[in-house]
Amino acid sequence: GKPLVVHVLEQARKAKSLDAIVVAADHPRIDDLKRKDFIAIANFSEADAIQPDFVAKFAAAMAHGAPLQKFLCQAMQLPF
Repeated sequence: GKPLVVHVLEQARKAKSLDAIVVAADHPRIDDLKRKDFIAIANFSEADAIQPDFVAKFAAAMAHGAPLQKFLCQAMQLPF
């Protein structure tokens, strides 16, 4: 099968609100890094945060990350 990092990248690419996906695949301690964290980022400015519709926009951005979160939970045999 594919390496775990490939599965993670495939799922992360489905998240429409991510600004960037960063993978340190050539890091000398990549095996240790793979066991650490997977982070998805959606950038919001201070101006965004004070808008009346910010909570809805934030919730929508977080919902776009659900496929990645679901995959990670399934990979760890955790409920989603």
